[in-house]
Amino acid sequence: MQQFEADTWYDHRGRIIFTNSSQGLPGMGLPRTDWNEVCALQAGTVKRTVTDTTLPTGPVEREITWQALFTKCERETDHATVWRKLEKQNRTSAT
Repeated sequence: MQQFEADTWYDHRGRIIFTNSSQGLPGMGLPRTDWNEVCALQAGTVKRTVTDTTLPTGPVEREITWQALFTKCERETDHATVWRKLEKQNRTSAT
């Protein structure tokens, strides 16, 4: 999992704005050229109109809006933090 997340970026709401992973998430987020232009935004939004072809009624135009600040997921660090808290809770409840 970590290899696919190494260059995956999320917006302030947790939505993928860019990923280098073409295997699991093709077409997800912005293309690299667009990403390179907006990756340093500290505030504001980025919008993109896409054609949603997943509906049985036919294609629908949708606007996707990402909210800056953009960050990468640090899953290993997050898991370590959660485990420390759980272990602390277990020690507290055992006494």
